[in-house]
Amino acid sequence: MLFFILSTKMFPAIAVILPYFLIFRDVGKTGIGRFFGIGLDQPGALIISYTVFNLPFAIWLLVSFFQDIPRELEHSARLDGLSRLKVLAKVVCPLAAPGIAVTGVFTLIFSWNEFLFAYILTRKAASTVTVGVESFFTLQGILWGPVAAAATISVLPMLVFVLAMQRYMVRGLTFGAVRG
Repeated sequence: MLFFILSTKMFPAIAVILPYFLIFRDVGKTGIGRFFGIGLDQPGALIISYTVFNLPFAIWLLVSFFQDIPRELEHSARLDGLSRLKVLAKVVCPLAAPGIAVTGVFTLIFSWNEFLFAYILTRKAASTVTVGVESFFTLQGILWGPVAAAATISVLPMLVFVLAMQRYMVRGLTFGAVRG
């Protein structure tokens, strides 16, 4: 089952961009699509498409982190009178925090750097940074100075985020490496 989930990540984005375009075009014309911001040139289209494309990778990473948590901890918390939801919130999630942090960093970087969906599904209102950097490629030529400045500035939010999450990432990347 996990291999099937991961194999969907190997599916090329170019193969689904036309169906996504048609779906978001039609949904955006309906009242409910406009209400929820799901349509062409609206953030909902990018949120849904990024979620669908990053979910298999996130599931693949998180399954191994959650499998490393001993079941005995969950059973003892249940014996102490915690409900299943409280066991998840107070025992499982704090132990899986490094894995959740690593997964969050990777999926955020994948979404931040994604160009194809943003270029096809947006115009002006919901344009992303990568599409903005591409706008400096004109018919007269490439504006190298603005491209370099925009690319440098576009890296800064991810750099700050990764530095803030660094202590979780190191723990999360080495969490399942040593078995004893």
